Amino acid sequence: MNSRAGSIEQYTEDAWNVYESARLSDPGRTVAPLARIGYDAPSDRDLATVAIERRATDGGALLSR
Repeated sequence: MNSRAGSIEQYTEDAWNVYESARLSDPGRTVAPLARIGYDAPSDRDLATVAIERRATDGGALLSR
């Protein structure tokens, strides 16, 4: 896994695409995509840990603070 974004323009475009996809899939909901500049994507050796749902749940709790 890695990050393909190399510029703020790419991050902005990717975030916009996520927003549009979410908005169009459920027009009645409010959505707010998050684009983290400088995100260090997991390496191949980390794949076993990133597949665990608990890590995503813990990360979501941290972001909601």
